[in-house]
Amino acid sequence: MSRLVWIWVAWVIATGQTPGPEEVRLLTRATIESVAEDGRSVVIKPREAVVIETGQDVVFSADGTPLASGHVATTQPGAATVTMDWVGVLPAPGFEATLIPRELGRIVRARLPFDGALWTHVREVLSEGHRCILEHGEGDGLKSGDRLLVLRQGMPIARVEVDRFVDGKAQGEVTKLIGNAEIKAGDAVRSEQSPAARKSGRLRSRVLRVTGEGDQVVWFPVDERDGAAVGDRWLVSGTDGPVGVIELREFRGPFAVASGLAALHRRPIRAGDWVKRRDPRDVAAGRVPLQIFRVEGDYVLINAGETDQMARDQSLTAYREGRAIARLTLSAVKIDFSGAKVEVPATATGPATTRPVTSRPAGPELEVGDEVYAQPPSTGRRRLGKLEWVEAGRVAALGLEPGAKPAIGDGVVLDMGELGIGMAIVLDAGAERATLFVPSVAAPAQASAGTAVYSIDE
Repeated sequence: MSRLVWIWVAWVIATGQTPGPEEVRLLTRATIESVAEDGRSVVIKPREAVVIETGQDVVFSADGTPLASGHVATTQPGAATVTMDWVGVLPAPGFEATLIPRELGRIVRARLPFDGALWTHVREVLSEGHRCILEHGEGDGLKSGDRLLVLRQGMPIARVEVDRFVDGKAQGEVTKLIGNAEIKAGDAVRSEQSPAARKSGRLRSRVLRVTGEGDQVVWFPVDERDGAAVGDRWLVSGTDGPVGVIELREFRGPFAVASGLAALHRRPIRAGDWVKRRDPRDVAAGRVPLQIFRVEGDYVLINAGETDQMARDQSLTAYREGRAIARLTLSAVKIDFSGAKVEVPATATGPATTRPVTSRPAGPELEVGDEVYAQPPSTGRRRLGKLEWVEAGRVAALGLEPGAKPAIGDGVVLDMGELGIGMAIVLDAGAERATLFVPSVAAPAQASAGTAVYSIDE
């Protein structure tokens, strides 16, 4: 009996089930065999034995520069004819091509960062608004049971829970989040939480309703099945920066209801503010910042306390615009906040000391909104460069910054501003440029020249 058969038998005995279907192949490299006289089509030959399907996207590149793109029109044993959709430089025999799998969305889904999403649109509204059909389906990465948000001007107005697939399109039940907002064909739809967010607990949502003029009650859509729980602390932020922290008190239908203390917030919370679940493990690892919300001489108040596993005499570092500006020591720890003494400015030389100072140390003045970390903050995503041009909606040329070396098959993040982030796959990479492919389900809108691109790791 072969070794592979023994492995298969061991799997069945250990798990009680047979292995699942083979994973989708990420990318297949091919070589141009011939070019039609009119330049409208080429014949390609894959470098390995694979099944080629009509309709597959094909991208031609050289040394990281995209040259042309098309789609498989016909197949023959060991080869395929590709009809050209866009031609910048007509490839010649011997040039390389990349075959894009029809089910690339499944790969994208598995690689999405915690703040990423699968994107689609409402195709058709059914049952007087109680059901809808979406533009994409299983091959694009959607699964039965997925919860997605229907957006209007960036704000969630309804939730769709996928329960079936018909003719390759997802269908689902609609739950309204805003009473007088009716969904319609063309509305943007994104996954509520990425698999990485659910796995790590780094859930995100957006404030839809706020009541109270002092201490506030905040409503935002989130699902217990994604890991949210009563007692969770959520960071609130807006386009103007961090606002404060709220506590999840209860669930009402599709909403989480949280409370916030005005004394701990930089400003009142507003509809449209973002909320992100704060896990004590993230605080301890330096992945999320704490904020100073009050300054009194050399004493500051920080919006983290016992619930964030803060401890008396713990050392913290204050940062502004990514630069360390002071060291702090916690002197009082309450349930939701802590008091800290400014011990040594970060610019001071000589050995660190925890001896309290009697006067404000020299150095930058601490301000409300300055960030505080329990550990040096994560370096975050590495900037790789920016898009130089985009063709056929999904093929992009990335101008690389010095030292940037993305690998073929890597996922990268597109910073699309207020729309959020998108994701692309590296098809080819040279010394100065890389060719990217942006699946339609991986970005909130078409990418454009000038878009900044980052590594997907955090």
